[in-house]
Amino acid sequence: MLIVYVLGAMAIVFAVFWLKFVYQRVRCARKIKTLCESRSWYMHTSGAFWYLGKMSREDWDGCIEKNEETIALKLVGTPWRKSVLVIKENGDWYFQRLLSLQLQVRFAFRSKIYHIPEEKKKKLHPMLVVHPATLAVVRNKPDGAVCGYGELAGGMRVMSLEELMVL
Repeated sequence: MLIVYVLGAMAIVFAVFWLKFVYQRVRCARKIKTLCESRSWYMHTSGAFWYLGKMSREDWDGCIEKNEETIALKLVGTPWRKSVLVIKENGDWYFQRLLSLQLQVRFAFRSKIYHIPEEKKKKLHPMLVVHPATLAVVRNKPDGAVCGYGELAGGMRVMSLEELMVL
């Protein structure tokens, strides 16, 4: 019987992480829609639940048409704050989740590699919008340079939601 309680408690904790993630994404969608409406931009979305940002889909989650340019948005993020977004030179990206123990030992778990084909990046200004924010964004180079929000990495501009709001 104790096992059932422990498994139930673990399921509740896991569900809280994902519900918080979905709540933050819904707020993100509202802010982006409000931004587009206030500046008279037009936004195309990839579907009804575009704001959840299915990372395995090799297409953009939304496009914003402003003046003479089109900004393609891809929403990426993870419910775990101790994750690092690693962006390769060819535009592929993956998350590296860090698990720290009390003994100052770190374990890194690497996720699946995601990408958007090159032909879908043409004539667009591609942006990766990281929300909720991760621990760091790193370029996958030998020096492992940390990339700040607003910088180019892998041919795409990496933005946080706050950076996107002041665009």
